[in-house]
Amino acid sequence: MKKATLLVAVSGIILLGLAAHRPHISGEVVPTEEIIKKIISGSKVSGETPTLPGGENPDTQQKPIEKATADSPIAADDEKKNAAASKNKSIKESGTADEALFKTGVEFYHAELFDAAVKSFSELKDKHPQSSNLHSAMIYSARARMRLRDYKKAAEDLKAVPAESGEYPAALFYRAETQYGLGKRTDAVSLFYQAASQYPQTPLADDSLIRASQILLEEQKGPQALEAAVRVVRYYGDRETVDDAYFMIGQIYERDPALRDVEISRKVYRVFIRKAEAGEKHFKDSPLLRRVKRELTSLEKRYFKYER
Repeated sequence: MKKATLLVAVSGIILLGLAAHRPHISGEVVPTEEIIKKIISGSKVSGETPTLPGGENPDTQQKPIEKATADSPIAADDEKKNAAASKNKSIKESGTADEALFKTGVEFYHAELFDAAVKSFSELKDKHPQSSNLHSAMIYSARARMRLRDYKKAAEDLKAVPAESGEYPAALFYRAETQYGLGKRTDAVSLFYQAASQYPQTPLADDSLIRASQILLEEQKGPQALEAAVRVVRYYGDRETVDDAYFMIGQIYERDPALRDVEISRKVYRVFIRKAEAGEKHFKDSPLLRRVKRELTSLEKRYFKYER
């Protein structure tokens, strides 16, 4: 039997048309269509060093920031990047009152006692405004408040982190999350791009791009969402968000009205699964693998059921 007719644009036309839709991010034009071709063919996408706006080297930023503290809450994923380090630190090791309050708050946070965590961090801020732990404490406090859905106060906590602080890139990321929580999606995307563009080598740069891509897809801004996801593959292919980026690309081609092409989406999902089956890092144990398989099965049932 003949293949079922797909009511979508031909893949090649979509790829050729991407250039007309591409936004400029950080002052550069990313060859999105070329990277998409490599992704769906299963070819390796060569990693590149991200650049700052105007092409500056990330190591020569005009605004130097202090080194983040050992207890920095810079990680976006608590379980993956923060919990283990925090559990190994006991309150008994605290040498000063502000350190005791900080570590108590961190332990409360990871125990999901968010009200108690906020109380500890607020006490630290009130009693020890010069503490070296203050900026980290304010980020943890903001995160705890976001868990309590108090986005307005979370945003206020983050204002205590100045631009010269080593925690400022993380503060930008979480400020973006507060704006998203407040329903200000345009502001959220802008802050996520700011975090990724101004501090491209920090741990949250790739997370910022993924979050921007997710929000842009929700807003049906497919070309911009695709651009953000592709930047993760291009610049951060060795980080644990690369599986998120592949998934987002598949989702964009499956769901966005402007770029919708289920053939490309199916190819991206298949590449994801092949990478997982080959034991490729960040794909083999990806929490998204089951969902990708479900999405692929659903696509094939809806659009490709007459294929042999």
